[in-house]
Amino acid sequence: MTGAGFDVDDERLARAAWSRLAEPGDDAACRIVGRLGPVRALRAVLDGEPGVARWRVRLPDLDPVRDLGTVRRFGGRLVIPSDPEWPAGLAGLGEASPFCLWVLGPLDVGAATARAASVVGARAATGYGEYVATAIGVGCAEREVCVVSGAA
Repeated sequence: MTGAGFDVDDERLARAAWSRLAEPGDDAACRIVGRLGPVRALRAVLDGEPGVARWRVRLPDLDPVRDLGTVRRFGGRLVIPSDPEWPAGLAGLGEASPFCLWVLGPLDVGAATARAASVVGARAATGYGEYVATAIGVGCAEREVCVVSGAA
């Protein structure tokens, strides 16, 4: 196995690594992680096994220990499916469930998202689109509905 510079047997680090290796919605990554688990799937990439070469291009910049340190410095944390605060609603996504959630702030994610809405925008939003998204977000927050965003 290629030297990774971190403990690839640590599920939290493996999930953090996958969140950097694969783009959101990468069905192939979801399938391999779903089939093998995040640790074995990451080992396959690090070992250069057939069928996983597409993710090797991002290995030189991969440093989940650094990434976790950075998020902690800003008051955040990484939440994975085995954590008590993992949102129950994500279970219904099956293999399409996120590898992990990068979270800022002290709220328990599972509890906060029991009543939630997603506000999804566009990369080239118009002024009107930004106004409407803001109004929806504020309206949700005033009604104690958690606004969830992928922060794309």
